[in-house]
Amino acid sequence: STVATTTTSSGAFSATITAPSSTGSYTYAIAYGGDNKYVGVGETVSVTVNKISTTTTLATSSATVSVGDTFTLSGTFQAGSTSLSGYTVEIYETNEGLIDEVTTNSGSFSTTVSASDLGTGSFSFYAIAYGDNTYEGSTSSDVSVVITSAPTVASVSLTGDKSIISAYDHESCTLTATVLDSNNQPVSGALVSFDIVSGGSVVSNIDTATTNSSDS
Repeated sequence: STVATTTTSSGAFSATITAPSSTGSYTYAIAYGGDNKYVGVGETVSVTVNKISTTTTLATSSATVSVGDTFTLSGTFQAGSTSLSGYTVEIYETNEGLIDEVTTNSGSFSTTVSASDLGTGSFSFYAIAYGDNTYEGSTSSDVSVVITSAPTVASVSLTGDKSIISAYDHESCTLTATVLDSNNQPVSGALVSFDIVSGGSVVSNIDTATTNSSDS
C-alpha cells in the first residue's frame, strides 16, 4: 500500500505505517516524484519485524509438602499487559522431565501434582510457554518444592467427661480420643476403635469413630 505525505517547511516528512502481521525483513521505498523545479528522487529502507516478546511466570501453592499431599503449580503467559489464551505450556521438573502439558486460559494455567509420584527431596519446576507467528515463546524462572516423608502417628490420648458412672442409674459418659502425628499436628480421618480391655485383651468393642480436622 502507498502512504502519501507532505514535506514541512524544513523539507522533513514522516508517515506512520502499521507493521505487517508476519515477521521478517521488509523493504520500504520512499519516492519524491519531482515537479517543474525539482527532479524526483527515491530511496529504500529495510525494516525488520520481530515477534512480540512474552513473559511466563510459575508459582507453587506450597513450598513444602509431605508424601501423600498434592500441590498446585500455576502461572501466567503474557505479552506486556496482554493475557494470551489458547497457548500450550509444558511444565517440567529439572530431573524428572515433563510433568504436564496444559493450555492457557485468559493467560493463566495450572496443574495439580501428587507428591507421592515424585518421592522425597527438593524438586525444581519450570514452565515453557510456546508462542506462534506473532508472539515469542518464553520460559519461567525455577520454582522449588521440598517433599518430606509423611508424618506418622505419634500419640493417641483418651479422655472422658466423667471418671465414675453408675450402671444402676444407667449413666453414660463421653469418651474423646485425640490423635497427633510426629509433628504434633492433628491427624484428620484416622479411624479410632473404642474397646473394653481386660488383661491386655479386647473384651468387646464399644464403638468406632473417625477423627475430624481438629484431631478428635
